[in-house]
Amino acid sequence: FVGEFKRTMPGYPCPSTPTVYRYIDQGLLDISNIDLPMKLKRRRNKRHHSHGGHALHKKHLGNSIEQRP
Repeated sequence: FVGEFKRTMPGYPCPSTPTVYRYIDQGLLDISNIDLPMKLKRRRNKRHHSHGGHALHKKHLGNSIEQRP
């Protein structure tokens, strides 16, 4: 859509691809997701959540070698 828009409407500001997809999802454009094969294949990045540092993910193996008898 964005490439065709740039070719057919030079001189007009072109929305970004995510903006166009958002407009389609909101029903502002007369096109549906099924009409866009790339939209159906497109994957969004998963967001990674931090849980307070790496210390929580370490396995406690017991006493260190210095503390052993």
